[in-house]
Amino acid sequence: MKKKIKSIALLGLSVVMLLLVFKVIFDHHVQTITVYSVNKELKPQEKIEVDELVAIEIPKAMKNDNQYTKREEVLNKYVRLEHHIYPGDVLSKQNIIKKNNEEDILLGLKPDESMIGVEAGSLESLGGTLKKGHRVDIFSSYKNTKNQKEDLVAENIRVIGVKDRKGMTVEAGKTSAKTVLLAVKKDKVKDFIAAQNNGRLVVVGRVR
Repeated sequence: MKKKIKSIALLGLSVVMLLLVFKVIFDHHVQTITVYSVNKELKPQEKIEVDELVAIEIPKAMKNDNQYTKREEVLNKYVRLEHHIYPGDVLSKQNIIKKNNEEDILLGLKPDESMIGVEAGSLESLGGTLKKGHRVDIFSSYKNTKNQKEDLVAENIRVIGVKDRKGMTVEAGKTSAKTVLLAVKKDKVKDFIAAQNNGRLVVVGRVR
């Protein structure tokens, strides 16, 4: 009887020791690190304010070199052009920048041009075939009393980007377009804004 009790006690001790070993191994592999997200959707070129920041813990193994781990690294920076940041998205070099005009040169904007973003569906992205460098015409589609009307807003507008919901360049067959970026003369921006307020902007492809 005593041998049986001793055997049970040794078995119990072995189980406890085994559990402790597993805990040490588990804790070692699931070490976390603090990164930052936001508590609301932030739109392109919006400044990140202190009351919008949320600290979140992720496994250290998931951390990459683009992600920020200090609050001062992300505070007062701006959302990249046509990137949308959603709650839970980790702030990184891919979606925020120090100044809101750093990408103008990369996009190919000229001094007399501004960027306009048009919400993109299958029509606006021309079935996923629209790419940077293409030329398009822009129409405003709206209802006038009982009739649907389309008015020409601008012609021969240069496409400077086609982005998905994360603000990344759309890859054919892999991601869906959310926004078409257009280079618009600064004196025409007010026409685009008025057209967007009155209805929906429609992108129509043209032969270059």
